[in-house]
Amino acid sequence: RLREAQAHLKAHHPAAADQPLHTLWRRALARLETTWDPQAVRAYLQQATPLGAEGGVLLLAVPDVAACQWLNARARGPVLTALAGGPPRGKQAAALANALDAIKDVQFVVARNSDAASHA
Repeated sequence: RLREAQAHLKAHHPAAADQPLHTLWRRALARLETTWDPQAVRAYLQQATPLGAEGGVLLLAVPDVAACQWLNARARGPVLTALAGGPPRGKQAAALANALDAIKDVQFVVARNSDAASHA
């Protein structure tokens, strides 16, 4: 099922369309470094790459099963809080607000390097 979701996202969500998600993710990482465990952010979250949002769930690719399990067990709440941590500003404010409004949950998934690289 996970591979199907990744294939669907790759086919239907080109990298340009996901740019607001990448911007939101970078901002969330910056917030998490000051509000959560900085070591966990560096060890696990900085490796995560947004794949897209499907059904209100932001899918974040991580390189291995251990990181995926650890993040799904411990980081989903803090990541959602960091994503919602302030109104989007700047040139992309409307696109960022729309992307943020669509996110209701976060799911970490294991992705091959080619999956994550195609969305970077």
